[in-house]
Amino acid sequence: MGEKLWSKGEGAEPDEAVEAFTVGDDPEVDAHILADDCWASIAHAAALHRAGILAAEELATLQDALLALIDLHARVGVPIARSQEDCHTAIEQLLVERLGAVGKKIHTGRSRNDQVLTALRLYVRRRLMEIVGRLHALAEVLLHRAEAGLKTPMRGLTHTRPAMPTTLAVYLGAWVEALLDDATLLRTAFALNDRSPLGSAAGYGSPLPLDRELTRELLGFADLQVNALYCQNSRGKVEGTVLFALESAQDTLAKLAGDLILFSAPDLAYLSLPVQLTTGSSIMPQKRNPDVLELVRARAGVVTGAAAQVRAIAGRLISGYHRDYQLLKAPLIRALATVAESLDMMGGVADAMVFDEEALAASCSSDIYAADLALERAREGTPFRDAYRTAMAELEGLTVDRAFVLSRIAAYQTLGAMGNPGLDRYRGPLDDLARWLADGNARLREVEARLRSPLD
Repeated sequence: MGEKLWSKGEGAEPDEAVEAFTVGDDPEVDAHILADDCWASIAHAAALHRAGILAAEELATLQDALLALIDLHARVGVPIARSQEDCHTAIEQLLVERLGAVGKKIHTGRSRNDQVLTALRLYVRRRLMEIVGRLHALAEVLLHRAEAGLKTPMRGLTHTRPAMPTTLAVYLGAWVEALLDDATLLRTAFALNDRSPLGSAAGYGSPLPLDRELTRELLGFADLQVNALYCQNSRGKVEGTVLFALESAQDTLAKLAGDLILFSAPDLAYLSLPVQLTTGSSIMPQKRNPDVLELVRARAGVVTGAAAQVRAIAGRLISGYHRDYQLLKAPLIRALATVAESLDMMGGVADAMVFDEEALAASCSSDIYAADLALERAREGTPFRDAYRTAMAELEGLTVDRAFVLSRIAAYQTLGAMGNPGLDRYRGPLDDLARWLADGNARLREVEARLRSPLD
């Protein structure tokens, strides 16, 4: 049970310290991709059958056993012993234990190199779909709230100081657009990841007639990575692209979280957070703290660290497989989980936070209309630089009431400003994103249904 896949049968095992060092945290990390390795193994078994290496009954036996492992792992988990090193060994040894000689055939024509690549691509594909789905949900909530804030004035800031008037619609619309940009990056990363490396073996292919197009189709990949060597060379590049997109999304959330921390502070009180989304102090009875937002902000550093770790490990390696690649899995999986959890939290915050419209209106003191006065004089023909110099003096007689504020909102007709925020322009991209999600999730369901059906 403890024999390595690479054992030659002579009984020589590595030193315990060497084994501990080389195995690292793979057993724990590989628990995340074990089911994906099983799905890939079912597709590989189908290719072995088409190549005449597995009989129809052997294919069915392996498929049933692999499906049983997938279901067992979903219920209680399939343990990976440290002596097994990784999920690939654990799966194969369980198959041999249950099926005997048939289990020993599953590794024919493949390497742990294309196994881990394929399992990771499947895992990342699924997690990216979840993340884009949560991002879409957050953007929808923010757009809905922006549409409700078309006439809600608030003070715009630059350098964290009062600057110019705006509205809640413009403020929240900025985050919708940011999330749509992040969705574009995530979809680009998804496309780069959505290519099958299975059949590339250790980076040089196999002399066996394995149908790589068959396994691509069975696993639902959009395309193949054609060159067997490039499958290995792309390690780090694909993960790095995914992490760049994740980093962008988490940075957006961190920036929004920072704003909400500031805006919910008692000194401003533009918004309030429900008690259920805050925590307390162990010494100060009156305190309610925005810890959720602070941790979303802090976790941007976690994702940036993961991206930097992958770049540092993979960026300067020569071509071919290297054991260095083992250390790419943990930061990638950690970053995917971090962004998914942060989107969940921010979705809850965005839905439940309560804006104080009176406080927002009160923040619109007369000084933020100085630029408005200067520009109005410029519209009347006064050179702008002259109007700029006299605007502050005119503020003394300015009455900032509801009628004045609404008139200023209406005056800002430049697209994207408070009188014309262009929120309707986000509906098309959000609907397109919803269709992309629906199509992608349908594809994943079809893949699972196909791999659960008879393959002969």
